Amino acid sequence: MQVTLTSECKELYQKIYSLAYVIGTYSKPQVALLYGITMGGGAAISIPGTFRVATEKTRLPLIEEQLGKLITDEPSVIESSLAKFGDIVHPDRMSVLQRIETLNKCFCHETVEEIIDSLESEAGKTADAWCISTLKRLREVSPLSLKVSLRSIREGDFKLLTSA
Repeated sequence: MQVTLTSECKELYQKIYSLAYVIGTYSKPQVALLYGITMGGGAAISIPGTFRVATEKTRLPLIEEQLGKLITDEPSVIESSLAKFGDIVHPDRMSVLQRIETLNKCFCHETVEEIIDSLESEAGKTADAWCISTLKRLREVSPLSLKVSLRSIREGDFKLLTSA
């Protein structure tokens, strides 16, 4: 039974990641309307899309009505239409999204040791609190777990790219 469950789980995740890849690379824009907390499968299929409208309180029916009237797949027209209903939210300055260049530079390496060396170098140059706290956390956890996690991520990236 365990073998079947494991293979069924692998098959499910393969389908989910393949769908997320298709959504993320689809040539026509998509709009995901997210009301309240969105997790799991809902997040998996909405985050890779072109537009995400997230809200706790809104007039979602008005947005759906407006989008239904559009006769275009031009992203700029869709964006203009959505802009009428709210504000674009930008991550705060402490968000990890503000450090995307640092993430790419430090975490592109093949080994955990190279990643840690790169983070140390970046922390030494910038004294960035995020780099320092990330280094501290990486040093607190099991080196073997870090290596297994990194390998799983790298192999998962490769499998996703070759299966799509």
